[in-house]
Amino acid sequence: MTSGNQNSGLMIGQPPLPLVPKETLPIGDSAGIYEDERGGAVFIWGNVVYT
Repeated sequence: MTSGNQNSGLMIGQPPLPLVPKETLPIGDSAGIYEDERGGAVFIWGNVVYT
């Protein structure tokens, strides 16, 4: 009997999504600061933690 999820071990060729927008100033591998004329935001591990 099979479990119904036949793709559990399937890997795709898509690279991982970035943790911060590409316009950010990186702070190490896990954080970045984004700032424009309207304000800014701090991203840590892909989450906005301060705006």
